[in-house]
Amino acid sequence: MCGVVGISTRDEDFIDTAIKQLRHRGPDGAGKYIDASISLGHTLLAITSDPKLGQQPYKTARGNILVYNGEIFNYEDLLTKYTQFKPHTTCDTELLAWGLDHYGMDFVNQIDSQHAFVYYDTQKQKLYLSRDHVGIKPLYYAEIKEGIVFASEIQPLRSKVTKSNIIDPVAHSSWSLLGVNFTRNTFYTGIKKIMPGECMVYDIPTKRLSQFSRFFATTNTRRQFDAEEFRSQVKDVCRKTIRGLRKTAIFLSGGLDSSMITYEIANMMPNVTAYSSKIEPCPVDKEDFNSDWRCGKELAEQLGIQHHTITCTPETWQDYLHLSVQSLEEPCYNSSLPMYYQTNRYMALDGVVVTIAGDMGDETLAGYKKYSQMPPISTYRELVAHWMKRLSQPPRVPCALTSDQLLKVLMTDVFDEAQYNPIDPVNSFMLLDITANCAADFFQRNDRFGMTHSMEGRFPLATKQWIEYTMSMESAEKYNGGMKLMSKQAYHDVLPHSIIHKPKTGWTAPHQQWCRQSPKSADVLRRHQPPEVRKYWNTKRESVMHQYYTWCQLQGMKHAPI
Repeated sequence: MCGVVGISTRDEDFIDTAIKQLRHRGPDGAGKYIDASISLGHTLLAITSDPKLGQQPYKTARGNILVYNGEIFNYEDLLTKYTQFKPHTTCDTELLAWGLDHYGMDFVNQIDSQHAFVYYDTQKQKLYLSRDHVGIKPLYYAEIKEGIVFASEIQPLRSKVTKSNIIDPVAHSSWSLLGVNFTRNTFYTGIKKIMPGECMVYDIPTKRLSQFSRFFATTNTRRQFDAEEFRSQVKDVCRKTIRGLRKTAIFLSGGLDSSMITYEIANMMPNVTAYSSKIEPCPVDKEDFNSDWRCGKELAEQLGIQHHTITCTPETWQDYLHLSVQSLEEPCYNSSLPMYYQTNRYMALDGVVVTIAGDMGDETLAGYKKYSQMPPISTYRELVAHWMKRLSQPPRVPCALTSDQLLKVLMTDVFDEAQYNPIDPVNSFMLLDITANCAADFFQRNDRFGMTHSMEGRFPLATKQWIEYTMSMESAEKYNGGMKLMSKQAYHDVLPHSIIHKPKTGWTAPHQQWCRQSPKSADVLRRHQPPEVRKYWNTKRESVMHQYYTWCQLQGMKHAPI
């Protein structure tokens, strides 16, 4: 991917500094555009064309300026549709710039992409800030004295936001009560994010920022499941998301989603490489933490593709703790962050530039028991309130908002009532996960850890095409007779029996089990642990609170109750 940055005034020094801070997002080139009203910067990670052809900021045929971080997966489809567009390169920046010039921001509705871009209309003196439909790529902003400042990451903005070392009470409340900050506010007071599917417009002369539009996925059950059609859809979204010239690899957890993606991509790209995580020592528990690894290894051998095992131990967990917390920028309720970071690092060391993962398969195909165990839901408010019960043990440290107050924030600024379909509340529930959990947790983690190592993450099961297809079928078809029913029926004859019939397990570092079963492991994991965390001794929250405290220290944050 790439890095974008800008400020609505002439400030070349800020752009130069930010480009250096974002260089890991784009090591293949850098550029800037400066005039009396605007300063824009860009760092380039070239994927689909020669770096010389993808340099930005990009000046359009009509004299407008575009800084773009993204990939358009229906690029070939749009070339067929818009025959009047005559490309000079294979770079999708050229197509996006043309479409915005000719159709305005409505063109965003035509693209199936992952993106974060800023389009500067030089005549109207307006900035349009846009983020893709499910928030795969990030875009942060802050309103300051000079106007507006924005970037792909939070750190470049902190020098312009005076209170950014104070934890925002709304973001902190979401993390405390739900485990993840799902709100528009970041943890850094004054710095906010463009929401998934949102387009904001900033008028430079009046310094007025407003929402231009926002896309929400919805459900409209009109289609019956057909195994052949299902396989065809998986194959098509995989084909579109492997577009590019750089070395590609797959996060092969060994579950159904990553396995069916690996199967299809391996048949199109025999030189693709797969990476799986192995737990060592593997604790004795009700869950076999290495069952997914064994399944992934078996599938890779069946397909004849190269497979790498990355071993996660208590020592590596501790080694990568600070790096993972610092890269993530905001704290998150996940004890496996060091393991995720380790996997990304090893992939980058092997020369991987594009990564593929099965994220959002569970959220579109009813991959969790919670979907089949939902209580009766009769209103939009009840749906969001039930969604807020997502964790049995959230951090629950002292915070500013009550659950009811946070509920109002989620109902008005995170979700939309159009996502509630009384005919199928389970599909509606999945849509909330798609809108919030995937963006704020899975995709944020992938973007931070991947881009720290100059790698672009892609997700076939997060495309508009896939979401529209799966949300056109009743939820009952997805879990009737067991979770992931459609995937199992469509791939039962090509995937190993062990994958089709294996109980669901998570891609998880067993921090709690290590601490409980091994004094040596417990000593390693609690190395440098602050006294404030000791009250969570040997509980599920221990590693999460340790990460939170570490984050507060690394980011120099004030007022961080624990």
